[in-house]
Amino acid sequence: MARLSPRLAILAATLVGELRHGGHAQPELPGPLHQLFAASGPVGSGLTWANQPAARLVGTQSAPVAYAGGCPGSKPLSFSVTGAVNPIGASAYSLRAAVEGDLADEEDPQGDRFARRKYDPAQTRLIVIFEPAA
Repeated sequence: MARLSPRLAILAATLVGELRHGGHAQPELPGPLHQLFAASGPVGSGLTWANQPAARLVGTQSAPVAYAGGCPGSKPLSFSVTGAVNPIGASAYSLRAAVEGDLADEEDPQGDRFARRKYDPAQTRLIVIFEPAA
C-alpha cells in the first residue's frame, strides 16, 4: 500500500469501482443504497469477518443495476473520500449494502435480495490528487 507524506496536502480523493452483477425487480428504478466505510483501525493478515476494525461512514449512494436481463454489463460506482484518506498511513475501505436482511417480505423472508451486488476487486482504485503542503 502506498503511503503519502505528511508534507502533502490532499486536494481530492475518489474511490472508484466497477459493479459486475446485481439485479433489481424493476430495473428502471434506482438501485438500492450502498455505503462506503473507512476503517478506523489496523488491517492486517489476521483480519476476519469477526474481528474487523471499527469503521466510519464515508458516503451513501444508489448502486447501479447490472444483470443479464435488459441491463447487462459493468457499471461504474465512485465515492468521494477526500476527508477519509490517511495522509501518513494506509487507508482501508469497505463497501456494504445499506439495507441487507432488513426488508423481509413473502417472496424474500431473509431480506432485500436485490440489495446484493458483486464488485470487481481488480477494477477498484483509490485516486488521490495532492500537492506539497505549504
